[in-house]
Amino acid sequence: MNKKHFKILVIEDDIYSQEVLLEMLKLIARNLNRSFDIDLASNGEEGLRLFEEKDYTLVLSDINMPKKEDCPIHCVNYNIIL
Repeated sequence: MNKKHFKILVIEDDIYSQEVLLEMLKLIARNLNRSFDIDLASNGEEGLRLFEEKDYTLVLSDINMPKKEDCPIHCVNYNIIL
């Protein structure tokens, strides 16, 4: 993976928060002269599916997510960030 390119998964159910996070990430990428490939999931189930399918550099997730029963996506995120 190119060190200037990052794959980021954002797991957030609130539309307003999604927009804020995406704009913040775009600003950070622009300021760092980096390329961010951002995937967006609107619930824990979708987030876990994407996480299992792709190799992400960073995962940002809301802790209180719908469709997260028996799907501890926040624990998975914690482990990959470490």
